[in-house]
Amino acid sequence: MNFIRKTNLSLSRFTTIKIGGIADVVFFPFDEKGIMEVFEEIRNEKKDFFILGGGSNVVINDSKLPYAVVMVSHLTHHKFHGNELDAEAGLSSSILSELAANNDFGGLEFFYGLPGSVGGAVYMNARAYESEIAELVKEVTVYDIAKNSFLTIPKEECGFEYKKSIFQDNPNYLIFKVRLILRPGMKKAELWKTMNKYKHDRKEKGHYTEPSAGCAFKNNREIGIPTGKLLDEIGMKGYQLGGIKVSEKHANFFVNASGGTFKDYQNLIREIKEKVKLEKNIDLETEVRFLPSGLI
Repeated sequence: MNFIRKTNLSLSRFTTIKIGGIADVVFFPFDEKGIMEVFEEIRNEKKDFFILGGGSNVVINDSKLPYAVVMVSHLTHHKFHGNELDAEAGLSSSILSELAANNDFGGLEFFYGLPGSVGGAVYMNARAYESEIAELVKEVTVYDIAKNSFLTIPKEECGFEYKKSIFQDNPNYLIFKVRLILRPGMKKAELWKTMNKYKHDRKEKGHYTEPSAGCAFKNNREIGIPTGKLLDEIGMKGYQLGGIKVSEKHANFFVNASGGTFKDYQNLIREIKEKVKLEKNIDLETEVRFLPSGLI
């Protein structure tokens, strides 16, 4: 077998916010063959399933989950082709940034200190410090679950927009790997200087102090005000509902302050959406994903 199978496994340990119920079965494929074997078992058992990457930007239902969960965390291979880099979906964002910098390639500095994995970054078109992963993508290889085959999709067909890609609208695609075009001729020392600056900035904003799923809402680019600032203006910093609290340092970060639950997080999202609509007449769009039930 080219995968690991675990039963009755708690998912909370696999998420950055430390919320998640016990799944019937969790699969960890090692490679392409393992992915195909895993989905053969899922089809044979007629199980509903969902895919989990690095566990950031997601909040998982904390009830008993009669699902098969496919974890990509063991898909971590990488290979350089000149200034192009193949990276599998489970490779961490920070390690990817280190690999590039240590080989004098630029472009991934903004990734350093970002929680999560390559697959999730492509899925969400991860963005920070005015950079986004789509700028570097050449092509994405996916496993088409419905067709039981692998498919390589060029960047032009990935539908990348602000924190958006076609992969969010196609549940039949499991992102297996991405090929990135990096910037050659860079100096390792300068790259690391920038990377450490970004990581320090993240620490100053409280990104690592308490369990969090990252930004709760997308920025509304039409109004030109970051959502964190918007929530700060209406007095949301420090507000707590159940065990989930709006961060004191960054109002668009909701932290698991004291045994927060899936329902606590969903209720806080709903309450803040309503408050912003009432006070600012702005409709916020949720950035975190709720699994297995989708966005609210």
